[in-house]
Amino acid sequence: MTGENKIGIDLRQGLRNSIYDGAFAQIMSVLTSGIFLTGFALLLGANELHIGILAAIPFVAQLTQLGSSFVIEQKGKRKRTCLAFANVNRYSWLLVFAILFLRNPQQNSTSIWILVGASIISYLFGAAGGVAWLSWMADLVPEEIRGRFFAKRNMILGIVGVVVTLLAGKYLDFWKNLGSRAEVYGFLSVFLIAVTSGVISLHFLKKIPDLEKEKATRKDFSFWKRIKIPFGDSNFLRLTLFSASWSFSVNLASPFFAVYMLKDLRMSYALLAFVIILNEISTILSLPLWGRLSDRYGSKPVLSLTTLFASLLPMLWLLTVSRHFVLIIIILQLYGGLFWS
Repeated sequence: MTGENKIGIDLRQGLRNSIYDGAFAQIMSVLTSGIFLTGFALLLGANELHIGILAAIPFVAQLTQLGSSFVIEQKGKRKRTCLAFANVNRYSWLLVFAILFLRNPQQNSTSIWILVGASIISYLFGAAGGVAWLSWMADLVPEEIRGRFFAKRNMILGIVGVVVTLLAGKYLDFWKNLGSRAEVYGFLSVFLIAVTSGVISLHFLKKIPDLEKEKATRKDFSFWKRIKIPFGDSNFLRLTLFSASWSFSVNLASPFFAVYMLKDLRMSYALLAFVIILNEISTILSLPLWGRLSDRYGSKPVLSLTTLFASLLPMLWLLTVSRHFVLIIIILQLYGGLFWS
């Protein structure tokens, strides 16, 4: 076998393993975030402050990317760095099983802080490892197939996410019907499945080949100078200001929609999973439309239009006080998917 053929085979196997890794990592991500993380927190007695903290953790964790990107440029060991962070990201969720040693986990504030602690560790290391993964994959996947590969990978991950969300919602409803104590065990079993899936994803991640990245030279190495470079661009500053103000506005309310549906509207996990999936389907179906409009009129006009209509969504949730709230929520999810896509 020639060297070129071996490289071709290694690349194909590496890309295949990347899809397998992504699929199992997606299972873990779905089961330890969103409605399932919120639902577990509420079951353990979380209040609005706890929910707000859980919602803020992923955003705060992004700050670790500054340091990890510097380390990667200095050391050049992307695969090793990614695997080290990914291991902590996966195994940190085992901390939630400490709840089993509490006498009354639903009446003990320690249980919710255990969940918050596990979430903090997982997201911090996940965000840090994500930088290494992106750099690693950017060099691994040839540019001429990069778009097709990630489109296929993201489609598979989307399908996995939809299936897992529906199944987990139905599964948790079964435990919920057995009583609140049983529901705690139901959630813990979901987190066990999540950790197992995360560990399986590590197996495939290890099998992906790495291309050594050239280390930055000493003269390239001024951390603070690199931080300052983007801020010299006025367009970047305006975009940053827009993104920051938009994110602030959105996240004032978005973490509490799931709380509202679970706690006030008393929706089942299966029904909540269903309406969330409708939002995702609406998003997927709307992408080609906005893509064509962006090509024709430019991204900025499309962004202005979609931002305007998306900003109306929180007010429209006032309509859910009606006894037909399920139908209204379905319409709002489709509406949100259209303009958020």
